[in-house]
Amino acid sequence: MLRLMFSLIKIDSHSSDQLFSSFLLSSDYFNQKRYEWQPFLMPWQIHNFKIIFKPECIRFWLKSDSTSPMKFYVTQTFIKQLKSAYSKWPVHAEDIVQEMQTSIHHYNIEGEINIPAGFGISVINNVTAEELIYAKFQGIQMNFCRVEKIYVFSGHINSLQIDNQLSKAEKRQFLHCQVNALKRGEIYCGNLFKLMPFSSDSSFSFFPAIKIEISYTPLENYDAFDPTFIIIM
Repeated sequence: MLRLMFSLIKIDSHSSDQLFSSFLLSSDYFNQKRYEWQPFLMPWQIHNFKIIFKPECIRFWLKSDSTSPMKFYVTQTFIKQLKSAYSKWPVHAEDIVQEMQTSIHHYNIEGEINIPAGFGISVINNVTAEELIYAKFQGIQMNFCRVEKIYVFSGHINSLQIDNQLSKAEKRQFLHCQVNALKRGEIYCGNLFKLMPFSSDSSFSFFPAIKIEISYTPLENYDAFDPTFIIIM
C-alpha cells in the first residue's frame, strides 16, 4: 500500500562502526480506486545522517536540509486504506515487537532528529482535488533515548500554523503558535530562532510553541508513563 524510495544516496564515510550518509527520501501509496501510485511524501533531502555503533550503545543523528520541508499529501482514499491496514496490524504486531526487542535487547539507544524547515500536511478533497487545510510545523527537534528498559522522548516545535485553504472562503489562520510567544517584546537572536538548538545551557530564554517530554517504563504488571505537554500561543 505504501512504499518508501531512497535516491541520490551518498556515503561520505563508512567503517566497521560508523556510517555517514545523505540521501533523498520520498513516499507514495497505491490508490486502488484510480489504480495508480499517488504521492504521499514529496522528495525530501536528508542533509546528514550519521549512525555510530559502540559496545552496548547505538547513536544516530539525522538533519534535513534547512530549506527543504517535508510535504505530506493526505486524501480520503489514503485514510481509508490506512484504516484497513491498521485493522489487520494486531495479527502481526506482537511477533514484530518481540523480534525488535530481541534484536536490540543488549543495546542502549540515543538519537537526535533535527528538521529546521519542519514539515507540512496538506488535506485534499478527493472529488475536486482541492486543498482544504494546510498545517505547517517549523523548527523541529526530537531526542530519543533508551537506557535498559526506560524509554525517554523529548522534542519541540518552534512554530505551528494551520490555515484555511478553501478557494471560496476567507483565508485566515485557524491556529498559530510561534517561538517566544510569551516574550514578544524581547528579541534575542533575530530570525535565527528557526535554526536555534534546543539546549538547556543556552544564554537566552527560549520558549518553543510546543514542547513534549515523555518517559515510558514497561513493568511486569503495568506500564508507567510520565508525559509533559506544553503549548504556547
